[in-house]
Amino acid sequence: MKNRHWIAGILCVIGIWLTGCGQLEIEERSFPLALAVGAGEDDGSYDFTFFFEEMESAGSSLYHKENVKVTAGG
Repeated sequence: MKNRHWIAGILCVIGIWLTGCGQLEIEERSFPLALAVGAGEDDGSYDFTFFFEEMESAGSSLYHKENVKVTAGG
């Protein structure tokens, strides 16, 4: 019975060490700040443009994105 308690304790300690400390913080991620929707060049299509925050240094965030334009047909 004592062996089970020791094994359970060791597994709990190992479980704490294996938690996700390697995750990026929410402040380091990039989210769209604005969305523009307009008529596309083709008939019945729409342009969706996602605007992201401009970063001062290019390597400051692993999830930094440039502005993205997507065209979808209707």
